[in-house]
Amino acid sequence: MNPVRNSKKSKIDPIGKISNGVKAVIYNSEGKEVDRIDLSNKFFCGKINLDLLHQAICYYESLQRRKIAKVKDRSEKKGGGRKPWRQKGTGRARHGSIRSPIWKGGGVTFGPSIEKNFEKKFPLKMRKKALSMALCQKLKEEEIIFVDEIKAENQKTKEIESLIKNLTKVKKDLEKSNSAIVLKERDSKVERAALNLKKLSFIPYDSLNSYFVFKNKYIIMDRKALDSLKS
Repeated sequence: MNPVRNSKKSKIDPIGKISNGVKAVIYNSEGKEVDRIDLSNKFFCGKINLDLLHQAICYYESLQRRKIAKVKDRSEKKGGGRKPWRQKGTGRARHGSIRSPIWKGGGVTFGPSIEKNFEKKFPLKMRKKALSMALCQKLKEEEIIFVDEIKAENQKTKEIESLIKNLTKVKKDLEKSNSAIVLKERDSKVERAALNLKKLSFIPYDSLNSYFVFKNKYIIMDRKALDSLKS
């Protein structure tokens, strides 16, 4: 289901705007508040354009579209190397090959091909703007959790499970919802520790996009990734 165009259920307000002076609460790994950061900047404070968000969703969905439909044209069909009958004198229509598209068992004209490109054009500037809007909307709905530091030194699933369990003090349905951890840099230890958790995914901040933001209900972001987005 498209999270942008579902106007009945979506809470997105196209006129809504994050007001100046917004403070983001920073939690530690135990789910306790440790700091507050001002988010009054252009990245998190802006109007939401539904049309632009819809274009972004369509763009990222087109990148995932697989080219699986394929038919053979007359050049790819076997047989038909000789002329079925001579050109003149038989009283029948002239033909050069039994693999012509008008013959049964022949090639297909204008059929689907794996060479087709489904990618849509969506400039980098618009992608960044769509990401800003998506995070702005998540911030309005209080579905972004900022954590001071996310670590998994022993690469154990229980370390990430413990973090999620502690953060349920902030959001009660966190364990039951699809969530994503956003770090400044790819951390193989955290990624490996979260591998067995089906409702949890991982992405570095420079790969974050609006489609991924809407795909997950909660975004768990560390302080370094937040500072990189603000800059």
